[in-house]
Amino acid sequence: MRLVAVWLAITWLFIGPVSAVEELPRPDPNPTRHGSPKSGERVPLPAKKPEMSNVDPHIAAARAECEKLLEGAVLDYQYLPAIRGRACGTKTPILVRSISADPAIAISPPATMNCKLAAALHAWLKEVVQPTAETLGTSLVKIRNAASYKCRRRYGAANTKISEHAFGNAVDISEFTFASGQRVKVLGNWPYGRKKVARQLVPAPPLPNPRRVADMLAIEDAEISREMTSAIMQTSINQTIQGSGVILAKADANSLFRPSRLTATIPPLSPILKGSARIARSVVATSQSTPSSPLPSLEAASTSKRVNDARKSSIEMTLKRKKPRSLQQDEAKAFMHLIHADACSIFETVLGPNANAAHKDHFHFDMKKRRYVKICN
Repeated sequence: MRLVAVWLAITWLFIGPVSAVEELPRPDPNPTRHGSPKSGERVPLPAKKPEMSNVDPHIAAARAECEKLLEGAVLDYQYLPAIRGRACGTKTPILVRSISADPAIAISPPATMNCKLAAALHAWLKEVVQPTAETLGTSLVKIRNAASYKCRRRYGAANTKISEHAFGNAVDISEFTFASGQRVKVLGNWPYGRKKVARQLVPAPPLPNPRRVADMLAIEDAEISREMTSAIMQTSINQTIQGSGVILAKADANSLFRPSRLTATIPPLSPILKGSARIARSVVATSQSTPSSPLPSLEAASTSKRVNDARKSSIEMTLKRKKPRSLQQDEAKAFMHLIHADACSIFETVLGPNANAAHKDHFHFDMKKRRYVKICN
């Protein structure tokens, strides 16, 4: 008992009771190290970090290039967020709803693609497809988008290369709708049996664009006009020489004969151009309505030109007011063949029913750049 009492006394002296132990206050931090303010001084708030810009410089550069590519093209489109993936995607995808080609051509459903492909599609629809439809007496109002952006491999297989669709660099078109409401699909309206267009360094379409046909006809008509004018002038000179020979013969036979002053025959100012039936009819009608004279004046020629221009304008207005017609089967096939062939000079890859069975019902266009060749099949 004494040992216990001694132990408790020693514990009380050195340790004290547990309830009497007080926690010592912690010392203030080093003011030189942490920069703590003096007593009573207001603590300043830490400076906010500047907000990071949400625009990636690479995407901004790609968008600037996109706007440059689409400069001058009239499209109904909107920018989409950048598509990022391990093997797919594009920095500046756009959703294209329609393309203006006089009139506008709707894309159903709207197609997601990059700007380079959108610029090429605009050129093809405006410079090739719409003029070809107008040549056939109608106009195009809508195309069917069978496929645009999709992250997949070629033909949807598991062991093929990445498709250009995975980069927004390809579009498939399967159907064309005209102003008359007629819908013409690629399947069933392709001119099967035609000779395939093989790979070539500079693809040349087998049938020319209607606008190029008009230019060629204008050059041909101008050459024909010059040839006819030259022939008429030569005939006039020959007639003048023959007339002078007759006068000399009469002077030799009769010493009292006094020849009158010779006058050369003036050729007509505007010979009728060969191969232009519409202009020929207008010229003939004008000549029948006005009295003929051997030496037509410049004023009469100008009046005839004004009448012909007015008649031409009236015919064009009548054609515009005319209800669009539907295409026959052979016309639909010719339309398909023409627009497919002329697409080879705009897109880098053009595939259709002649390529393989996978493209039997649509046209595939993409802008994959190759070093030496384009693919047109």
